[in-house]
Amino acid sequence: DLEGVQEEDGRIFSAHRFILCSRSPYLHQVLLNSGAFQTHPAASQHGSTPAPLDIPEIVLPSPPFTPLAMYFILGYLYSGTLAFAHRTLDLITAFSVMKCAMFLEIDPLVAEVEAFIREDICHGVCYPRIVLGKEMGGCNCKKCVKRIPKVLRFAVAPDVQAARLKEDAMQYLLQGGWSDCWNKDLANLDESIQDELIVGICNQISVSKVVTTYRKITMAQNQANSEKAESMDILQDMLETIRASVRQRLVENFQGVVREPDFLGLIKDEIMDRSMRDLIMQELEEAVRKAEFCQHAPRIYEACL
Repeated sequence: DLEGVQEEDGRIFSAHRFILCSRSPYLHQVLLNSGAFQTHPAASQHGSTPAPLDIPEIVLPSPPFTPLAMYFILGYLYSGTLAFAHRTLDLITAFSVMKCAMFLEIDPLVAEVEAFIREDICHGVCYPRIVLGKEMGGCNCKKCVKRIPKVLRFAVAPDVQAARLKEDAMQYLLQGGWSDCWNKDLANLDESIQDELIVGICNQISVSKVVTTYRKITMAQNQANSEKAESMDILQDMLETIRASVRQRLVENFQGVVREPDFLGLIKDEIMDRSMRDLIMQELEEAVRKAEFCQHAPRIYEACL
């Protein structure tokens, strides 16, 4: 027996009833309820006269059910894997397929798409660690930098709520990838998720990471400047919160900061790091003029000497 699975834009896909019932709890329930779908006459083998049986039509919402998403959904229902054809998922289609799988209550497919996004599309969702000045493991290629914010935005959407994907994407950003990924996708996040990201970044600003954080702020600033005005303003406000936090750590712990290798490198490299050194000294100068930081001025002066 065939079933007609129709999207709201009018595209019709045919599938066998027993396949739909056995693979999808949602479709199983729908097919048990004859009032949940429409029927139309089935054509005969030669298409000349109607067959005696009617073919039920199940109407599915579009989005997320697009023709390409349905290609992968039906392929999975029949084969039990996404690797049923040479065609592979791109990120946007993977999002659609995962939403479709959630709608149809196909939990194994949800898990497979999520794993595919994590491992294949986002290369493990792991930012490289710096060991002895060299990057170790992880990936911060241009594709990952562009995709990770999209994954985070997708994972926290009200109709998705993919906790593992959110955690992985957030960790990528907090491990150091945030400055590379400072774009409109972060600007379009819900304010509560933006706050969670900013708090996580600020909590990781130790004395040893002050200079690194200023470098990342500069990189993120350059990223934000390339966005449209509305997104740029949001990104700038988020950066200002991070800047305020690192400024406080710099002023209150300057005697420790000046002993760190990153800061000593600023002093030794007169050409490459002059702008960063000037930025940090300007931050100090402006901070000690404020009432909340002026008591630190003597210790900062002593450390400079």
